[in-house]
Amino acid sequence: MSIVKKQEYHLQAKTLEAAVANLNEQVSLVFDGRAGSPVSASSEFYVNRPDNPMNELKTFLITSPGYDKILFSGHMGCGKSTELNRFSNLPEIKEKFFVVKYSISEILNIIDIDYIDFLLSFAAYLYIKASDAGISFTEPVLKTVEKWVNYFKSGMEGENWEEENAAPSIARRIYNFFSRVSMILLRELALRDKVRETIQRNIASLVEVINALVTHITSQLEDKELLVIIDDLEKIPHIGKAEELFIKAGTYMTVPRCKIIYTAPIALYYSIKFQQMVSVFGNSYFLPNIKVRERHGTGAVDPSGCMKEFLKKRIDVDRISKEAVDLMIENSAGVARELVRIVKNSCVKAISRGHDTIETDMVRAVIADLRNEFQRGLEKRHLDVLQAIMDNRQPEDQESLMELFHSKVVLEYTNGERWTAVNPVVAPLLVNISQDHAKKTAI
Repeated sequence: MSIVKKQEYHLQAKTLEAAVANLNEQVSLVFDGRAGSPVSASSEFYVNRPDNPMNELKTFLITSPGYDKILFSGHMGCGKSTELNRFSNLPEIKEKFFVVKYSISEILNIIDIDYIDFLLSFAAYLYIKASDAGISFTEPVLKTVEKWVNYFKSGMEGENWEEENAAPSIARRIYNFFSRVSMILLRELALRDKVRETIQRNIASLVEVINALVTHITSQLEDKELLVIIDDLEKIPHIGKAEELFIKAGTYMTVPRCKIIYTAPIALYYSIKFQQMVSVFGNSYFLPNIKVRERHGTGAVDPSGCMKEFLKKRIDVDRISKEAVDLMIENSAGVARELVRIVKNSCVKAISRGHDTIETDMVRAVIADLRNEFQRGLEKRHLDVLQAIMDNRQPEDQESLMELFHSKVVLEYTNGERWTAVNPVVAPLLVNISQDHAKKTAI
């Protein structure tokens, strides 16, 4: 029994100093034994959640014969990347698919993303990843790609391609070209507009290249299919840019003849155009937040026990008072990343004060800091929407509501029934505003 417990919790921190290493809100858990991953990314920290849609998604992908395109969404920080990392390493998925998974933010400038950037990065990453996996390309496929590469280079006057052209084989020259283009898209912003203009003049030829690559890679996989998972698209900071990519240019994102999972901004789920998106992509799955209270704030904190287990795996809960644990969980709003942030900041605050345990006053101080962060970005129009939600009224300002979902000020829960709530960190701001208004009216 003791051996099992040691295997399950050997990463559990016994001190606040050690706990900080287990608490990194910028890191997703990994499940492939990747070398160099921080301790906070260990798969041993994984906790399953109620109403997890991943088994349903797995069943759909394994049984469906089509080139399905899937939108996968949830609030930022709710655990989408962790679930996709775990999903791509499930034995059933690895047996059925050759998985190409990448983060769009690692290869594109996500602040100013464009559908042309997406298509070019898709071709580049697919070719590089397949080549690195030992998949060789036939001469007809290489000639198709080389023809397009030469067309592209001819439109990029003034650019020097000598280093890429010096490779001894067509396959390597294409590999070097795609590596160079990837760097342009990510870092050389002055050239990006020129890249877009060149490709836009003959976008159909790039689509042809993509499907030539997809078809050939699939033909080399024997009994497997190609599955591409594209993460971090939900982090597009501007809702307008997200709409341009998923709604206005959505058809371009569905042209590759393979299965693709796209993470999508949660704000788009509350757009009147969402059904238009679904009609283009075909399928959508939602990763819910973990319910930490019943609707309207009733009942015990963390009824499923999921968040307490999440916490217990990372830190010895004897280092936190029971009241502080409940305060942390309730104010995390059931978002994994927010719980990590609150616990980490509470550890730091306690250590800086010379304490070896966390008490409620330290957690309240951390929550006050977070509340100030949220408040700086809120305008009156946002507060009007939040008050409507608090009063169980339907907000009229849908654009502001989308922004609030995007920034985690408003959260959705689908455990049993669908309902929305104001982030508990933010809710006191509305109470204060209402009290101030009542005082002024009385005067």
